[in-house]
Amino acid sequence: MPLQRATNTETANSRDPQLYNLDYDIGQQRNLAYRYPKIVRDMAKRIEEIKQGNVTEKTEEFRLF
Repeated sequence: MPLQRATNTETANSRDPQLYNLDYDIGQQRNLAYRYPKIVRDMAKRIEEIKQGNVTEKTEEFRLF
C-alpha cells in the first residue's frame, strides 16, 4: 500500500478495498476491510445505488463496534 511520506497515510491509489474506523484510527493506519467484508460489500452496494441516481434519505450506519 503506497503511503504519503509526510503524513504516513495511504495515498488512495490502492485498488484494495479500504475501511477505517475513524473513531479510533484518525490517521487511517489500520485497514479493516478484510476483517469486515460484509460492511465493505454493503457500502459498495450503496455507493453504486447512489451513482445510479438512487439518492434517497436512506441513511444507514455502518458500525464496526
